[in-house]
Amino acid sequence: MAGVAASKLNIRIKDWRNKLSEKRGAMNRSGIYLGDIPNLKHCPVCGANTIMGLSMKHKVWDLYECSDCEVQFWWPMKHPGGGYYEDMYFSMRDPLRRSYPLYWNHHQFIESPPHDPVGGRSLLDIGCGPGTFLAAARALGYEVYGLDLNPQAIQKSKELYGLDSFFCGTLSNFTAQNPGRRFDVVTSFEVLEHLDDPTDFIDRVRCVLKPDGFVALSVPNRERFMIRRELYDFPPHHLTWWNLSALRTLLSSQGFSPIRLAISPFTLRARVIHNLIDSCSWSLNYRARRVKLNTTASQGHRNSVLGIPSVFANETLKTIVYALLTVPGSILLLWGKIHRAGGGSIYALARRNE
Repeated sequence: MAGVAASKLNIRIKDWRNKLSEKRGAMNRSGIYLGDIPNLKHCPVCGANTIMGLSMKHKVWDLYECSDCEVQFWWPMKHPGGGYYEDMYFSMRDPLRRSYPLYWNHHQFIESPPHDPVGGRSLLDIGCGPGTFLAAARALGYEVYGLDLNPQAIQKSKELYGLDSFFCGTLSNFTAQNPGRRFDVVTSFEVLEHLDDPTDFIDRVRCVLKPDGFVALSVPNRERFMIRRELYDFPPHHLTWWNLSALRTLLSSQGFSPIRLAISPFTLRARVIHNLIDSCSWSLNYRARRVKLNTTASQGHRNSVLGIPSVFANETLKTIVYALLTVPGSILLLWGKIHRAGGGSIYALARRNE
């Protein structure tokens, strides 16, 4: 049965690629349409011509750095489209998963919101996912709205938290259909690194903010301590790599005054063990795109990864890795503390300039 399901899935993927190829041109060997690749002359983030290659390659992408804004980016920069994320984040379709955690970056906002009191203020979360942060912001008193490319994530938000104010699409789609809509706060956690035009994104964020509005966002910290770089940190998933200086420069250049920038603390869970867990989980998720059993909770089954229930597989993996790496992980944790190693995420809060 699994073999039949996998075969059908492969056929659907092949048909989808053929149709897209007919409409938009040939695809590269990674299955992501890149279009006519222009010559790289300027930094795609700040426009400066001070770019240099970093001698790192991943499939068809090459890594560069801009010495002006300090962003590192993969070229060619091309967003893979919403369908890519629908397939990758398959847990949104798991009917038995009933909770998603708040992370360090979410807590930075929740524990220190820019408004006091927050009652009656509006908040738009871009890349809202399953809605966990939106639910927490609503509990603070914000009138919350969500935007995401993945319709399954939006459906999960409605099921878990009773949220109902959503828009499925990109920020450019939203601004085109809601030209006069403005918010007190726009949040966007772990989204910027996925985009092929970060400058345009921040400019559009500014346009949907009220004159005294705030933006809160986070990105992975490229200078974090790591055993090895995670699989999901490469294109087409992540197109840009950021440090504190690069994020500050981007915000300042696009009409914002940074109020707070912070790097998450280096912890045993976040950097030593979590690194390996995520890498292994990502490998399972990637393979699950090829082997999906079309079962539902009403039939008494879970969506599965390689025949293993997804929730069980992830929890078992965590337990095993924690048990095996507790001692060596503790040694690395001590080393990281001594050398002031950076954590995995950068958080920024900035006010829109008049």
